[in-house]
Amino acid sequence: EAADEGVSFDSPRGRIATVVAFGTGDKATYSGFYAKALPALGWKRLSENNYRRDGEAMSLEFKWRGSRTEVRIRVVPAGSEKAR
Repeated sequence: EAADEGVSFDSPRGRIATVVAFGTGDKATYSGFYAKALPALGWKRLSENNYRRDGEAMSLEFKWRGSRTEVRIRVVPAGSEKAR
């Protein structure tokens, strides 16, 4: 995890959190992991990298950074996903 790149706070509409992590796997490896793990935690898959649960929306973003993959996970109140 890249702790200095993440943010987390509560807003009047709910919590907003971004977590950034790096790993040596590729996008398919991480995307596959989350596709299996998140539904078991109550997240409903809406599209390839977008999930929703209990009034919250989660988006996953994967970027190749040199020799590592950056995994960015963002949780926002449902309905505010587009406001970045």
